[in-house]
Amino acid sequence: MPNVISAIKNLITLFQPYCQDQTTMGELNSLIEDRSKRRRGHDLFDRIRVKTLAAERQREERLVAQYSFEEACAKTLYNLSG
Repeated sequence: MPNVISAIKNLITLFQPYCQDQTTMGELNSLIEDRSKRRRGHDLFDRIRVKTLAAERQREERLVAQYSFEEACAKTLYNLSG
């Protein structure tokens, strides 16, 4: 499990400077840093999903890619919370 958390953190660090919307990316960082918050990953996933669907309707490909990555991270963190 530590390897997965470390990998997610490294990917967020890599991608974050290129992300148009920093709000939920920042929340992902918070979940990674505080193990007790990881259960909130499900709620975060739901909020990101709403943004993904809106970006898809507007054909914002870059945002769709960002939000898809964020969805995967949020879902993984929630699943690792036990």
